[in-house]
Amino acid sequence: MPEVTYHFNAYTTPVWANPDNLVDGDTGTFAASAAKKSEQVLTGNNCPGTNLGTITKVELRVFAHGDGNDRIDITPVFDGGDGEVHETTPVVSPGAWTPYVNITWDTNSHDFALWSQVQDLDCIIDNVAVAKANVMYASKVEIRVTYWVPPVSDIDVGAAPIDRSGYRPAGTMVAKNNPANASGIIQTVKAWSHNSITDFYVGTFYRPDPDNFPNKLKCRDSQFAGSLPADSEQTLTGLYIAVQEGDYIGCFFPSGSIDTYIFGFDGFWRVTGEFIDPGDETTYPFYMGDVISLYGYGDFIPPAPPTAATQAVDDISQATATGNGNITGTFEHCSKRGVCWNTTGNPTVADSKSEETDSFGTGAFTRPMTGLSPSQHYYVRAYAYNSEGYGYGNQVEFDTLALAAPTATTQAVTDILGATATGNGSVTDTGGENPSKRGVCWNTTGNPTVADDKSEETDSFGLGVFSRPMTGLITDTHYYVRAYVYNSQGYGYGNEVEFDAIAPPDIDIGAPAIERASYTTPNFTRISTANPANASG
Repeated sequence: MPEVTYHFNAYTTPVWANPDNLVDGDTGTFAASAAKKSEQVLTGNNCPGTNLGTITKVELRVFAHGDGNDRIDITPVFDGGDGEVHETTPVVSPGAWTPYVNITWDTNSHDFALWSQVQDLDCIIDNVAVAKANVMYASKVEIRVTYWVPPVSDIDVGAAPIDRSGYRPAGTMVAKNNPANASGIIQTVKAWSHNSITDFYVGTFYRPDPDNFPNKLKCRDSQFAGSLPADSEQTLTGLYIAVQEGDYIGCFFPSGSIDTYIFGFDGFWRVTGEFIDPGDETTYPFYMGDVISLYGYGDFIPPAPPTAATQAVDDISQATATGNGNITGTFEHCSKRGVCWNTTGNPTVADSKSEETDSFGTGAFTRPMTGLSPSQHYYVRAYAYNSEGYGYGNQVEFDTLALAAPTATTQAVTDILGATATGNGSVTDTGGENPSKRGVCWNTTGNPTVADDKSEETDSFGLGVFSRPMTGLITDTHYYVRAYVYNSQGYGYGNEVEFDAIAPPDIDIGAPAIERASYTTPNFTRISTANPANASG
């Protein structure tokens, strides 16, 4: 981050000898103090108060030297009172800079929310004897300010993603500070988390009725942004979050905390729970003066219909197919997307179409195409719609499949009772036209057709299983069976199955003779109550 330095250039009552040497900006001339606890107050510095960016750190140091046993204490003085006492140990003659001391979060500093706070900064330097009353020399007290400058972009929204002295836990938070300056797309987000955040969502929000409900917010758009490690600025890229001029940036995370501060800003809204899906609307508690370390920026996109691209059609059959498209650009989320088609070229939504409605950003999509005709050449375009109108993709072409004979499979014959049985089949492909007949056929020689014995029904049939009664069978005869279906393109036969038309016994009694889990002891007479005799004989 960029830095700038200033120095104190005025004092009040002289306490140290030659105090002018402390404020002339020259490290070659020194003021001196031989007295313990001799506080010299420096008032005023050469910071003009110009806003160079967001202040992230303010530090002080002194150019001094001593005899090696004592130190100089530096105490910043703010409008609201003194900060903490910071100890420094100057080197032995001829002099050098002490290490910087960080005063950013001192008491009364207000995290240096404004550059005027640097301009108004005073300080006290104090000769503190440790072992004996040595002479301490100081020539210059320097202020170093580190600051953050937002990236150059068409759109910016939110506050600097910097380390702050406070933080807020999980929930949905929306920053009032720095609303979006233009409409377009947020592509990059910067944030600073206090504790690590695994699931970080970012969204844009607006107030539907600010006059009557100033704290009711509605989410315009949002996206999962990634994760944030603790105590560092993170840049999250590859986003596409729609934003309108005047929108606010917000976030949601289920655990962790984000850096905040409670002085000198426009405030933020925070509510427990997740309200960051597009269209979510609720009333938020408002925290005056607070700020969130969350910033987004991106490109201005002028209001215009969306742009789209059309990909090749796939899953083509005689009557259906799958259209594929991609919304490649939009200045706001689209409310419709789909594919349209015709047989003459340059289709529009006035032709056949397959459409869905919701809130859509950029990205690929698919739509089912139904009601097509066999052996037909079609022209297709993907499209999307926003408040500025329809945007169409390039045109692609395809041919539907020709009609074909249907296909079937044959299952095992069931309910065999000598002269009757049940044949079972399944229509597995209609061939592009619903079959008008289905059934089973059989003979005793193999490869049966409808010219042999058959059991048939007529209607309009789709895919699925069916059963047909088989009658007129001859007991103790071996039969071959095939299921079949028919449309205008011909018959389709299933695989062949076999069975024997064996009649059941006239009389049966008792339970099947199979191995069971227990047994009886000998020398007992047992009578089974299972399955009494079905006839006399």
